[in-house]
Amino acid sequence: MIFVTGATGTVGSQTIKALVAKGASVRAGSRQPEQAKAQLGVEAVAWDWDKPQGFAEALKGVEALLLITPPGTNKELAYGLAAVEAAKAAGVKKIVKLSAIGIENNPTSPHRQIELAIEQGPFKWVFLRPSFFMQNLEEGMLDGVKAGIIGLPTGSGRTGFIDARDIGAVAAEALTRGDFDGQGLTLTGPEALTWGEVGQALTRALGRPVRHDDISAETFTARMLAAGMPGHYAEFMTTLYGFVKAGYTATVTPTVRLVLGRDPHSLDQYAQDHKAALNA
Repeated sequence: MIFVTGATGTVGSQTIKALVAKGASVRAGSRQPEQAKAQLGVEAVAWDWDKPQGFAEALKGVEALLLITPPGTNKELAYGLAAVEAAKAAGVKKIVKLSAIGIENNPTSPHRQIELAIEQGPFKWVFLRPSFFMQNLEEGMLDGVKAGIIGLPTGSGRTGFIDARDIGAVAAEALTRGDFDGQGLTLTGPEALTWGEVGQALTRALGRPVRHDDISAETFTARMLAAGMPGHYAEFMTTLYGFVKAGYTATVTPTVRLVLGRDPHSLDQYAQDHKAALNA
């Protein structure tokens, strides 16, 4: 049995889709299990990050766990460590953790601290470290896409954008195969693009102009706070885009092809496939 936390989210849902296609036995964890069962078509149980006393029941009979902690919270470390302890107590044999690109170089990050706790446990493990999700364009950034102006403090920095469909497919392989045990997999798309080039790809797909507005870091932070984002999250995102501007996210790896035997989706392909959502 494979258990997926964050099952109805961007990566969790794509992973479950890939696992079902492989014929794997899957259990989804969600605050709303009935909704998750209807959406995903698999067994679903209650998984509430603020009620870790329920983790033991949810993990009964589970051999492999895809650990996806909720983003945008200052409780991420506590949530992740509680899940790792519950997995240890339940006899889970393997944990595949969704982390982030470059996290191995940031020992103070909650992602890295959770990774270290997994390494120190009795588990086989794989760490997935993806670059910026293409799907963020239709989720948190949709207002800018619809308005035709994406305001970000990234300058001409490049990013190896990755489609969550590819992350989910790699996660499914990592959960069902032993080839990648003990590895951290840096996952990117096929090319590193500037945000100006992202705007050009969206313009081609949507048939209307979309451009990048290179705003200052201060303006970006102020806009996030005005939109109701918590201060710690606004600071985190501003720092992240500072890394983009400095050139730290321009990495492109062959990992998706090595794992899946095919190229990852390009941003042009993603935009074509998601035109309806991007124009919503």
